[in-house]
Amino acid sequence: MLGFGEEDTNPGEAVQSKITFPREVLSMLSSNIKYIGLDVHQESIAIAVLNGAGKLVMESIVETKAATLLEFLHGLRENCM
Repeated sequence: MLGFGEEDTNPGEAVQSKITFPREVLSMLSSNIKYIGLDVHQESIAIAVLNGAGKLVMESIVETKAATLLEFLHGLRENCM
């Protein structure tokens, strides 16, 4: 196994590494997990957002346009930070 910054002396061999994080970081990452369900129709998309525990935290209906859906998803990402 290679450490950070070490060179691979056998380029044909697969490289595996293990990254560890402090508990606080893992807790923060797991608390930001969201599950998103989309019910897509021609005119609208019904969206349900669940947290990592499976609790419904948001419902919304948006128009079926890529820009609208991306705007909604980017808003979810900003709320996680």
